[in-house]
Amino acid sequence: MQIEVDGPLGPHQTTLAISDSITERSRFYVPILVDYESVCSESELGFLNFIFQFGCNYRSRVRPSDTRAPVETSRLSILPLGMFEVNHGVRRSDYTLFWLIRFGSDH
Repeated sequence: MQIEVDGPLGPHQTTLAISDSITERSRFYVPILVDYESVCSESELGFLNFIFQFGCNYRSRVRPSDTRAPVETSRLSILPLGMFEVNHGVRRSDYTLFWLIRFGSDH
């Protein structure tokens, strides 16, 4: 498949190979304790995550490219009720501690 786009980063042309392996999926689940799922370039992990979060949640998404830097976003929430969170994006990362203290960094 041939793709051509023109956006904020300028024009870009590429081809995309289509393969049957793109739908590979893995899942690991232990009731209450661990819930892990991965589909292509997306992964989710939950540990001690029931009713309220007592452990952690993690979500990651990666979009690779042969001609540009990969686009990766992730979100990590740990400690009871998500008292510490990290959101990582393409151009910025944000950190939240105890729901009130927030700081970030630009990439």
